[in-house]
Amino acid sequence: MNLYKTIIVYIMLCFFISHDVNAQQDTTPFRNTSWGMTLEEVKKVDPDIEYYEPLNENQSYDLRYYEKEDVLLGLKVMVRYGFFHNKLLQGQYQTTSIDTTLESALDKYEKFKNALVEKYGEPIKKDVEWPTYLSERASSWSTPKSYIILELYSLFTIAYSAKIIYMDKDWVENQNKYKSEKQEIKDKF
Repeated sequence: MNLYKTIIVYIMLCFFISHDVNAQQDTTPFRNTSWGMTLEEVKKVDPDIEYYEPLNENQSYDLRYYEKEDVLLGLKVMVRYGFFHNKLLQGQYQTTSIDTTLESALDKYEKFKNALVEKYGEPIKKDVEWPTYLSERASSWSTPKSYIILELYSLFTIAYSAKIIYMDKDWVENQNKYKSEKQEIKDKF
């Protein structure tokens, strides 16, 4: 009986330690911010961001972006914050230098992927073709608060770039629920 109690306590201890590590890794999902912060709150954390107009406004899902240049893992990146109704729902790092060969872009992709693996563990999906015509490959992670996508994409196979996208998990799941409910309504007609 004593051995049984010891095993139970050991299992519970392992669970709480692993749960605490995951919680620590996701307390500030993107650059010391929290999902749902207002633009004003984010500007207190990162005051240098400026409004950015996406090339295709229809693709932005009504997100308003603010950005600045920075360095991540020794690479020049554009840091973007995405807001929906003045609430932070997305963050991005995108390499600013465009690679003309897939091999040089893969080096950046692998550098980002190794850093993400070190922080979040192995990806849920690893080096898969993403369902967009511009994507060469992608990996994805899930944390208690965020979905994270690392994407290597091409611009008509003549230039390549890497992007890390952090998204508020609750917002994504609500968007998916809304889309499925909308589809169910359409299916009735």
